[in-house]
Amino acid sequence: MKHTLSKTLKKVTAAAMAFVLLGTGTAITKTVSPKSDNTLSASAAVYGQRYTVVLSSGYLNVRSGPSTNCSRIGKLYNGTTVYVYGFYNGWACLSTSNDAWVKASYLM
Repeated sequence: MKHTLSKTLKKVTAAAMAFVLLGTGTAITKTVSPKSDNTLSASAAVYGQRYTVVLSSGYLNVRSGPSTNCSRIGKLYNGTTVYVYGFYNGWACLSTSNDAWVKASYLM
């Protein structure tokens, strides 16, 4: 009985950890800086971190990927609030499906 209980507890613990790791908990957190962090943040990838677009004039292009070579799919204006789900090479991902990116240096 003890062996079976131990195996069951291990399975439940593993399932609980997977549950947390997949974004339904807050066990993984990492503070990121949009100007310098080239890795995805686990907490950002799950929940989105709130930022504001800061521009002196004009608009910020939203692109289909993290490069100026990617298609422009939209525009954001000064003061717009966005939720960032990850960072890559100075770019911020605005969607959980990785299909909307902006230059992170324009976010605060």
